[in-house]
Amino acid sequence: MNSKIPLLYMPFILSFLFQDDYMLGFFIAWVGSVLILILTIKGFFKPLPKQLTFAQQIMRPYILANIIFVTFSFLTSVFYFIDANGYYYFTKNHYPLSDEQLKLIVTCQIYYSLCHAAYTHGLLYNINYNFKTKYIIATKYKLSNLILVISLSALLISYVFRFISRLEQLNFEMVRLSFIGSILSLTQAIKEKNYKGIAVSLVLFSSSFISAIYSGMKEDILVPMVLLSVFLYPMYKKTVLILGVVFISFFIYYVPTYTNIIREESWVNGLSSKEASAIAIAKIQNSQTDLADMNWKFLSVRLTEIKMFTSFVDLIPKKREYYNFQLIEQAFLSLLPRIFYPQKPITEKIVMERVFEAGSYNKSSSGSAKPLPIVDGYASFGILGVWFTGIILGLAASFLSRRCEYWFGGYLIGSAFMFSGLFQSFWKGNCFEFLLNQLFWSLIITWCIFLILKKIGILKQVIVKD
Repeated sequence: MNSKIPLLYMPFILSFLFQDDYMLGFFIAWVGSVLILILTIKGFFKPLPKQLTFAQQIMRPYILANIIFVTFSFLTSVFYFIDANGYYYFTKNHYPLSDEQLKLIVTCQIYYSLCHAAYTHGLLYNINYNFKTKYIIATKYKLSNLILVISLSALLISYVFRFISRLEQLNFEMVRLSFIGSILSLTQAIKEKNYKGIAVSLVLFSSSFISAIYSGMKEDILVPMVLLSVFLYPMYKKTVLILGVVFISFFIYYVPTYTNIIREESWVNGLSSKEASAIAIAKIQNSQTDLADMNWKFLSVRLTEIKMFTSFVDLIPKKREYYNFQLIEQAFLSLLPRIFYPQKPITEKIVMERVFEAGSYNKSSSGSAKPLPIVDGYASFGILGVWFTGIILGLAASFLSRRCEYWFGGYLIGSAFMFSGLFQSFWKGNCFEFLLNQLFWSLIITWCIFLILKKIGILKQVIVKD
């Protein structure tokens, strides 16, 4: 056993011991997660693979997926905690929450630190990518063109799935694959100086990004720019870093307000996306909105999911029993496409039942709110469920990334394209029912693409032993 692995659990142990001091307990757990993330990426717990440079393997799960998942799931809670203690940014301007509520927040952050340790443990369990791939890319075409063709094909197939109501769950996976492919083909075409490929990829990427701007979804705007930066970073390190800082600053200051206005004007008032976007831009330009106030509400409320977690910890097991295997059974039931099981319960309604029971969401609201995996893990088996959820997520991400590279000839098509395009569920997580559904069907799509590429001769088998 690696003697450094137990160090992953030190923040959990220390924060648990000091949990009666709310401020100290919270920040031991929170800072511990920051340190675990940094040390994992630097290879402290286990050395990173040496075949590629750091910049050339960012899309492997122990780097990018790790950063996104940990930051969103375990670190954004700090703003909610600051607000709960009566602060608005760095100024104290309102009464803090009750001791009971603050204790719930600290307890959840301690559970976050345990889940993070377990997730990293699973992620690093088999970090070895030093294996010969089973297949290699054998084509006379440029890689950028191959990626572009797969991306366009995925987009066309997504339109077919969109109009087959009982297979619509596959539509989203194909759209994500096409989206990742448009970015990867663009950056690969730049590297190859494939100007026709640059032009077509740029059109495909631009159309997706324009749709994201009108969508009212912050992550739809952020993710394309993050991925474009990641893919371009190995070629233009300094430029990407400088422009990245500029974009993140712009994003944090303006985009939460912009998307919030779009949602209000489009989703509530019924305006078109373009009309809502024009109104949002006009209000921001004319200073008709309090950017600082809206941004703080975004950071302290909408960015984090810890408030929902506290409602489940307050409910279970004090007011109701653990769900035990019920959520897992519902997750496996969700795998069946409705075309084969017309009487299948609506998964969304099943998930929302426990959210309503916990008091996390108002039944009169038109939206939805799904628990993160750690919440379902806790709701199922308590602290043991938290640990198991983390370890299984880490093991699954590592395994699927390695399989993709094994099948598709290495890092570029394997992890950077297939894994990142079809297994984005590892970035943000989801409730058990939707998470298992997404991962299962993503694996089926990956296997189908593998068989097609093998059949047409793009993938050529080599005789190796894993």
